[in-house]
Amino acid sequence: MFYPFIESKWQKGKVRVGLPARGHGETVTVEARGLAGFASRFLSQSEKQRLADLAKKDAKPSAGKRKVDIEIEIGPGGKVFLETPQQKWVGENPEIMQVARFAGQEMLAIQKSDDEPEVFELHYLGQSWGTGQNRRSIYAYQI
Repeated sequence: MFYPFIESKWQKGKVRVGLPARGHGETVTVEARGLAGFASRFLSQSEKQRLADLAKKDAKPSAGKRKVDIEIEIGPGGKVFLETPQQKWVGENPEIMQVARFAGQEMLAIQKSDDEPEVFELHYLGQSWGTGQNRRSIYAYQI
């Protein structure tokens, strides 16, 4: 009884049809606001399945025909970072500080203070970890 109304709203983009992931049942969800949302609650399972079939038909052509070839060019600055040896710790004073590159990003292990030479912090991607951790724990973060 409400199916034609809901279908017309779906074609206008006012109704969303949720399809289950493969292997996770057959439940189709219908989401809408206002009167369409109220009417969608009265759809039978077969009507929901009809909407799902429409949604699948609508989704397949664009998903099947779309092939995007993207060429990514690395700029001069990026080449320097990526050509630097990766995942290799270096430093003049390894007891105080070491630096390594992971995926072109700098990682820094630095001694927390002179009072506690065994406490290090790990800095990576704008975050820091390891307060109160010993050097062995910092290497565990690396792995």
